[in-house]
Amino acid sequence: MYFYWWWGGYLICEAAGKFFYPREVDGWIVLLVAGVALLVNITTSLLTFKAGARSDININAVFIHSASDAVASLVVIVAGVLIINYQLYIFDVIATIGISVYVIFNGAILLRRCMIILMQGVPGGIDIEQIRAALESIEGVKRVGCMHVWQLDDKRSSLKAVSF
Repeated sequence: MYFYWWWGGYLICEAAGKFFYPREVDGWIVLLVAGVALLVNITTSLLTFKAGARSDININAVFIHSASDAVASLVVIVAGVLIINYQLYIFDVIATIGISVYVIFNGAILLRRCMIILMQGVPGGIDIEQIRAALESIEGVKRVGCMHVWQLDDKRSSLKAVSF
């Protein structure tokens, strides 16, 4: 997860350097490399999505990484076209900053999911009071106290409760 933030920060520093010390960019090389990268990243995204990107946090991280790279490739292609046709080198800087913000955002999402697991937090979409009410509706259970619900991994949750 920290890789996303490190990489995003690095891209922002590079963009600042390009802004303050502009240099000419060969738009055709940008277009060619971004086109090849787009094909590779779309293929990787499709393969990881089919492999279970919605159910496994690790595969999801790979999917997000390759999908964000595909989006970045599209942005770079647009910047390359603008550089070739209009010599608008500033779009190289704008594309770099946009990609870095996107990378940092996705890193934050993955970090949050991992922190819930590591800190044994309550999984999203779970209402503790609703579980308590359901347990207290069982015959013989008067009151539920000391209840803890936590996420074991990206697929399993656990419940510990004491009834009186």
